[in-house]
Amino acid sequence: MIFARLLFLFHFLLLSSLALAQYPERPVRVVVPLAPGGSGDIFMRALSKEIGMVWKQPIVIDNKPGAGTTLGGEIVAKAPADGYTLLLNVVTGSIGQVAYPKLTYDPIKDFAPITMVFQTPFVLAVNSSLPVNSVAELILYAKANPGKLNFGSGGSGTMSHMSLELFKSFVGIDIVHVPFKGSSPAMTALIGGQLDGMFDAPPSVMPFVKTGKLKALAVTTRARASSAAEVPTMIESGLPNFEVGVWFGLVAPAATPVDIVQKLNNDIVKALATPSLVESLAQLGMDVRTMRSDEFSSYMRSESIKWTGVVKTAKIRFD
Repeated sequence: MIFARLLFLFHFLLLSSLALAQYPERPVRVVVPLAPGGSGDIFMRALSKEIGMVWKQPIVIDNKPGAGTTLGGEIVAKAPADGYTLLLNVVTGSIGQVAYPKLTYDPIKDFAPITMVFQTPFVLAVNSSLPVNSVAELILYAKANPGKLNFGSGGSGTMSHMSLELFKSFVGIDIVHVPFKGSSPAMTALIGGQLDGMFDAPPSVMPFVKTGKLKALAVTTRARASSAAEVPTMIESGLPNFEVGVWFGLVAPAATPVDIVQKLNNDIVKALATPSLVESLAQLGMDVRTMRSDEFSSYMRSESIKWTGVVKTAKIRFD
């Protein structure tokens, strides 16, 4: 009996090794839960070329936008766990259950994290007429003028809105949130002086900082952004542990074999180290950031806890 079990185990390990050595032996599908042309879509198409050359297999990008990225998440959560269907996971996907109570999958438990792939910071920007030049001065001004500052966002429940609510809860200030239908009209209002400030991505903010129409007070990621290297972080500005990044990562269905997840991690991390890819992404305001699969798992859980708390405290309604 013991011999038979050992023989079975040997055959199982042998077959697993052979399967891994051959993986991938057909095209790999990556579901992108965003519309074509956005930053996540552009990134994934650039990365897919690098990985495709290593694997000698095409990477098929399948755009499935809708329901705050949960439509694509549901497709991958229910896909075969064989490594041939992956999801470009987005930060907002980690709060799917609180945003969409009828969600048919668990955004944490139903995925096997592979690695984070890139992160885009936000810039805390204010209109140039506002008499503040640092985060500390903004906090003092807001406390002296409760409810008088208006900050815009691309809509209720967007990361620009969530960043504002996190900032308000961190420092205990009263700032009015003004949602717009997209970040572009909100930025137009900020430049025109109808808004006092907002959180937005460096490519949207920094050109107006250079022309003097806006002031960049801080970036929200733990490290300074390559596209706004002269701007301090929120942590450097006196807010320990304040970190916000619009991150994207790759995940597979939860039951995907560990050895396949590890191979995916190894190959993707190597592809992301390609200098030409790093440079082209930096020009788009994207900073490559990779993690081990277990690190990414812990990070996703911590993000879910953080943003779920913000949504509940601020009673955020998603558009």
